[in-house]
Amino acid sequence: MSGPKVIVLKTISDFIDAAIWHDFLIAILVTSASEGKLKNLGIDYGVGKSSLMLNLCFTFLDMYGGNFRLNPCTTRDEKWNRVFEMLHAFPYELEDFFYKAPKRYPGEPVFFLLDDVQRVFGKSRSRDNYVRSLRDRGTTARPQLAVLIGTAPDIGELAYPWRYFFNFEIKIAERGYYEVQRLKKWTMFDNPYQTMVRLDYKGEVSREVEAETGLTLRFPPLPPDIQDRYDSWRNECNKRFDEGEGEWRLRSILNVLTDEARELLEDLVVHGSYERQHIITVLKRGDELKLLVNCGLVEKFGDTVMPTKQARKMVKMMPPK
Repeated sequence: MSGPKVIVLKTISDFIDAAIWHDFLIAILVTSASEGKLKNLGIDYGVGKSSLMLNLCFTFLDMYGGNFRLNPCTTRDEKWNRVFEMLHAFPYELEDFFYKAPKRYPGEPVFFLLDDVQRVFGKSRSRDNYVRSLRDRGTTARPQLAVLIGTAPDIGELAYPWRYFFNFEIKIAERGYYEVQRLKKWTMFDNPYQTMVRLDYKGEVSREVEAETGLTLRFPPLPPDIQDRYDSWRNECNKRFDEGEGEWRLRSILNVLTDEARELLEDLVVHGSYERQHIITVLKRGDELKLLVNCGLVEKFGDTVMPTKQARKMVKMMPPK
């Protein structure tokens, strides 16, 4: 009788492959600011973190995209479409994934790509209960998810709970070249409640390795059509963030507003202000006004009611009628 199959894990590709086929969950953070073994340019932005993340995801969809039980992807366009379906920028998209994603099966390359993690789970939000709860839920996502990949300038930019979520850090030294470090965790014998982390080198793609092997190993730029598509997606996400969609407090408030309260808020934004008595006696929206006041969406100056800056963002987030 043969024993259990031995899984050999040497490279980052081995770990991703094992997660896809053997019911594991791994999390990878792609960074560029802090230096590891390789000397880097020290550039926080623009050295290809997102390009590497997208290329890495596409590589495995190219191999295993036909294994999806629902909507397998076999052509190049189908695979890239699936990559962009897996690409996200807002925290509630992670929450939606947990709520809606079906069970995955061995061989299905289920990725969740979160671009610019520091924007939604930055260190200034280390004590935010919503940030903590999403991280805690992520630790139980294995039945639905194989690989989570995020990008950030540096792991130190992340909220404290999320720093410990990632298993690997891919440090980009310059565009096309990188090293892989496992974020190895251990506990001290005399302080078992304190988890320590250190880098555990797992390989590199560098100019030196290319010179030794005679092979071109650097990760390529995105194809022009995919780069254009990513740029458009990124610009649209930035616009949505600027309009307030990235502020999950507003999204939470939006979920509790009644239809009548939403209509009153839209009227206030359009007209600029109303007299309080007009809202109560003419518009018959006294209860809705109280709700908007309690949510911090309107301010009262004497008998004049005016929408706040947050209210204007809220209106832009509202779905069309």
